[in-house]
Amino acid sequence: WTGAGGSALEFYFVGGTQTSVSATNRYDDPAAYFYPSLNTLSPDGGNFVGLDGDSAVQGGISQTINGLVIGEYYNLNFNWGAAQLINRSGPTTEQLQITFGNDVVTTGVEGVASGAFSGWQNGHFQFQATSTSQVLSFLSIGTPDGLPPIAVLDGISLTAVPEPTSWAMMLLGFAGIGAM
Repeated sequence: WTGAGGSALEFYFVGGTQTSVSATNRYDDPAAYFYPSLNTLSPDGGNFVGLDGDSAVQGGISQTINGLVIGEYYNLNFNWGAAQLINRSGPTTEQLQITFGNDVVTTGVEGVASGAFSGWQNGHFQFQATSTSQVLSFLSIGTPDGLPPIAVLDGISLTAVPEPTSWAMMLLGFAGIGAM
């Protein structure tokens, strides 16, 4: 994954308490950065990314996905939530803008009370590949500026949707095994 660069703010948090700080765990225990309402472990086991939604520093990450089949559909699944850093107060809103090639979708807007966390939730979208190589990106969009609104993100997966003929063949195979 690549950060948005410039003044964009992306944070990598390692779930649980860390005893050392390095380039890969610069932001160690999330409990030191978020209110206690944010469980320090994500649904996928601990590590997660925080993206600042302030319009002046919108955090985002992207990755080029290769080996796609033009015209095929792909399921995108991820875990996300809306949070606030512990050194800020005031209600915020947060959402993610997801881009896959030329397709752009957004999650719903999550409202978060001061010092609260929306809870982890699953996001799911389906995209059709228009090229064999496309960029998948997540951009944090939040309000108000300065508090800052933070989107937390983890568990990203992109999988091909099986073709109907594949399902038919699989069902015939199960029927054959059942008949034996």
